[in-house]
Order: sequence, then C-alpha cells, then structure tokens
Amino acid sequence: MNGQEFPSFIREILDRCSAETLPFKAVRFSWQQDFWWYLSGGCDRLETLELEYRDRAGQEGRRILPTVDFATFSAIKDAYHDGPVLRREGRGTSLVFYDEGRIAYLYYPAFRYTQQEMDLIDGIFRKICATGTRRLIIDIRGNGGGSSGMGDFIASYLTRKPFRTFSQMKVRISQESIEKNPWLARFQALLGMNLTWNFPETAPEPREAFFDGKTWLLVDNGTFSSASGFATVFRDYIGGTIVGYETGGLPTGFGDILGGSLRHSRIPLTGSYKHFVSSRNLPGDDEHGVLPHVAVTDELLRPYAVQEDPELEYTLDLIRAVGG
Repeated sequence: MNGQEFPSFIREILDRCSAETLPFKAVRFSWQQDFWWYLSGGCDRLETLELEYRDRAGQEGRRILPTVDFATFSAIKDAYHDGPVLRREGRGTSLVFYDEGRIAYLYYPAFRYTQQEMDLIDGIFRKICATGTRRLIIDIRGNGGGSSGMGDFIASYLTRKPFRTFSQMKVRISQESIEKNPWLARFQALLGMNLTWNFPETAPEPREAFFDGKTWLLVDNGTFSSASGFATVFRDYIGGTIVGYETGGLPTGFGDILGGSLRHSRIPLTGSYKHFVSSRNLPGDDEHGVLPHVAVTDELLRPYAVQEDPELEYTLDLIRAVGG
C-alpha cells in the first residue's frame, strides 16, 4: 500500500488495537474497519492509494484507487461483507453430516455455559454416536470465547484422560473485581494484591455419548479467549488434528475483563484482572496462539477457491484421503 507492507501502512491502527497477537489485531481490524479508519484518520489525508496485491488465484497486480471519506465508506462497506467468516456470523450451534454420515461437522460459535447449551451438546453427541460416525470436525473459527467451563464440558466427550484448561490463575484483587465476583469479598483486606490458584489435572465426568473416533479442530485468527483455551486442551490432551491458522488468543494470557469509560471523552475502556497459565505451560505459550498441525495456505486452498468455505472443503478432503 503506497510502497509499504500493509502492516506498516496501518501501524497507527495496530498500535492502538487491543489484542495479544498480530493475527487477532488483524481480525479486529477487518471486522471493525469503520471504527479503526475513523480513529486513525489515515486515509483522510490522501487522495489516492497505490495498491499492490496478490489475488486468491495467485495473480499479482497493481491498482490506483481514490479514497473516500468516512461517511461514504460507512455507507458502502456492508455491500462488501462477504466470505465464510462473515457468513458464519449470526449462525448458532449446528451439526451437519457428510458422506452419508461418515463425517460429522459441528459448528460451535461461542462457549455459553448454561444448562440449555449443555443439553444441546449432549444431544449432538448422542446423534453422532447413533449415526455411527467415526470422523468429527469441530469448527471454532471466529469463536471469541465465553466460559472455559463449556470447553471443559465438550472436552469430556472427547477424552477420558485427566486434563485441565489452565495450570494456574492469578487474580488482581480490587474493589471492581470484588463487585464483579462477590466470592472475592473474603479477600477485601488484600486490595491491590495478586492471588494465585494452582489447578490439578482432573478426570472428566463419564459421558454416555462419548466419542472415541478421530477428531479434527478448525481454528483461525478469530479463535480467541476460552475458544483458544479449548484449542489448547485439544492440543495437549485430546490428540486430534488442528487445521487452519494460528489462534488469535494465547494459551497463556489474560482474561475476564472489567469495563468503564474515560472521564471526559466517555470512550469505553476495558482491562483484564486475571492471568491464566496454559495447561502444560509449553515454551511459546505466552508468545503465540495455538499453532495448527496443518496450516492452510493460499496454495493449499486454491483448488477450493470457488467453494463457499474453502477451509472446510479442504479439511473434508484431508479426512477422505486418510480413510475417512
């Protein structure tokens, strides 16, 4: 973009975008372009942009584009909201069977730890078992997290081995964290201090609809928070194959936020008051997201470019190739 690598061109935005990894910064930018462009004002000072690009077919090109003001951009941007990630937005949990039931595909968009959600998941695994399916794809692309308890619940259908999502948790004791978590009131005298909890590996509750086939997990840069925690458990205990892109969230990182706003501008502000250490605290867990066993690339996905969901179609063929 104007002779710069794109991350350098939008450096003003990336430096102000709250995220632990560059991939998740990119996701937040791409999902909320109007906000970030408005905040940076970067294109308001330019009449044209010179763009060098490579399309999905691998063809390189160059174009000179006129810039538009913020109001115009906001008016037209919705017409270009396309692609698998954006089409998945708004979809609820769903189960689809492929190849006459030989492959099950579970799309899971958010970790909601409620009895209704647990009943839904139990019903899904019962249906998978009743169908006799031996190959399962769990899709948590774009899943921004929720409750790690729900991730533990799903994991209990996939492994009988003792596991833990986190090996350690540190909590900052403040008046705000006590208000959000009344059980912290017992530590009122420790305001301003960090308390540490260590967690053992625990055997999951036995499940009637336990799935003992082979499992693939689809992840991407939008897999964050408790969803990346589930991906970590999958990596460390379940033993399936992770396909896609590096997760946006770190296995070891911060979570649970407190919110407020700046006094004069009223700009909303959030901050974490908990720090979680990954299940096995592997080297790099506090530096990058969960890395897939099979990292998809433009080259791998090129034969599927015309498909609605290239990553899913590639994964289906990957499973078929190994006897799925």
